Amino acid sequence: MRSPRQPPWAALRHRNFALLASGQFSSQVGSWMQQIVISWQIYNLTDSALSVGLVGLFRAIPVIAFSLIGGTLADAMDRRRLLLITQVSTLLLALTLATLTTTGLITEWLIYGIAFLASTASSFDQPARQAIIPTILPPQYINNAVNVNLITRHTGAIIGPTIGGFVIDWYGVPEAYWVVVALDVVQIGTIVAMRIPPLPGGEKRQGAGVRAIIEGMRFAWATPIVLVVLSEDFVNTFFGNTRSAYPTFARDVFLAGPEGLGILAAAPSVGALLGIAGALYVGDVRRKGLGMILCSLGFGLSIIVFGLGPTIWISALGLAGYGFVDAIADSMNYTLMITETPNELQGRVASLAFMMFAAGPSLGQLQVGFLISVVGPRQALTFGGSMIMLVALMLLIFARPLVRYGKVPKPAAG
Repeated sequence: MRSPRQPPWAALRHRNFALLASGQFSSQVGSWMQQIVISWQIYNLTDSALSVGLVGLFRAIPVIAFSLIGGTLADAMDRRRLLLITQVSTLLLALTLATLTTTGLITEWLIYGIAFLASTASSFDQPARQAIIPTILPPQYINNAVNVNLITRHTGAIIGPTIGGFVIDWYGVPEAYWVVVALDVVQIGTIVAMRIPPLPGGEKRQGAGVRAIIEGMRFAWATPIVLVVLSEDFVNTFFGNTRSAYPTFARDVFLAGPEGLGILAAAPSVGALLGIAGALYVGDVRRKGLGMILCSLGFGLSIIVFGLGPTIWISALGLAGYGFVDAIADSMNYTLMITETPNELQGRVASLAFMMFAAGPSLGQLQVGFLISVVGPRQALTFGGSMIMLVALMLLIFARPLVRYGKVPKPAAG
């Protein structure tokens, strides 16, 4: 039912991947820290959950508009160079946000504008980051690399919000943004140190025109398993986004302040690390499709527990469960996507995945913020969790290709 189990850090034996993973860790700590600080800053500037939700809208627009272009560029140019360009852009935006906040010139709309531009950079960064993995690793290491990347992402999502909450409480919002700037500098250093070999077999880079974009979309549309996975994850992240609810629950529901904000924001990744540890122990499971559907059921239930929890610790426990099943699903999801996609299409398919995976939570952030403003925080989260469970049950009944899917990557020849 699964491939031979590898040591948990097997992929890190490859120098380029070790640099990629360490840089991603620094980037994730900074990114999650910046997101939680922005949420707190906006909420205190406006006293509006809907205004916090609007950050998600400004992040979603460039993801939808530019991700396909970013994926096409990832297949058309040197992926390391593209990563370097996007991370320098991210650093400049972090510097701008820190400077404007420090000087007292920051406004709600300036924050929205910087969030828009940062998401634009991410729309080019993420497809290249995923597409570069099969270039620097043999096929049998793909699932291990996916799990290591998930560990760096979720560890960053624990450390980033936690540090963000405490730095805001002890020093202030400007100082939190300067920590993000320092972390972005570290990320750029790891990319500079990478040395990527030529494409295997003398492959040539694809063109970056409209035809190349259409080719990637046609592949996804013609591959039912890829299409269903993309759709399922969009539904989960749209109805299951909890980020815009954290300031409301921390400040108004539980009266816990910035420390409570950090606890809630970090809780999903505490559970996620446990989920990834389990995924690393089990190895590359064959029945990924059925596993993802079962995870969706657990995902929806965990969000309901978060929304209805009578204390901050029970709500945090629900969020930890949310992170646990989400991490297991991600491990199967990303491995499936990379395994089913030819190397020359990795960037474009990764961009489609990123567009769905990032647009879902960004639009979901607006949706949750709106529902909190209209019906209240607990009711908004209960509705989202219920919708996820309903869609998962429909997939279990009707999406037979996903339920029956079973494959693991084969070792490279020689």
